Amino acid sequence: MNRSRLIYSGLISLLILAGYQFGHAQDKVTCKAMVIFHGQELSGRMMFKQVNPDTVRFAFFNELGMSFVEGSVNPTDLQISKIAPFLDYKSFVKNLERGFEELLVDKNTGSFILPAKSPDRSVEMIYQKGNKFILKLFL
Repeated sequence: MNRSRLIYSGLISLLILAGYQFGHAQDKVTCKAMVIFHGQELSGRMMFKQVNPDTVRFAFFNELGMSFVEGSVNPTDLQISKIAPFLDYKSFVKNLERGFEELLVDKNTGSFILPAKSPDRSVEMIYQKGNKFILKLFL
């Protein structure tokens, strides 16, 4: 393959990739997150990806890539596919589900919204259940 064909195919590949990223940028949001559970603080990133209009996949991980929680959520159900052993408690999962419902479900339509599309465009979203569970999302 000569050099001009290589450059041409490389440019085409970059354009296709850039178009794909541009067209799907609204479907994925990554924000800073902090969870305080029974006095233990976990901080890292939380990523949300819209799978279909009423289901969003999420992952909570630290900056080194260690995954704390992964799963999917819709307005009526939270499905955990992977959870770290030190967080595998019913109270944690239930409070996480309530936090998502409080912060990320539109009260008018009942549909799940990504944090960047929240109606008030707030920079910090907080759900607190006493002193035992706090979920903070920073956009």
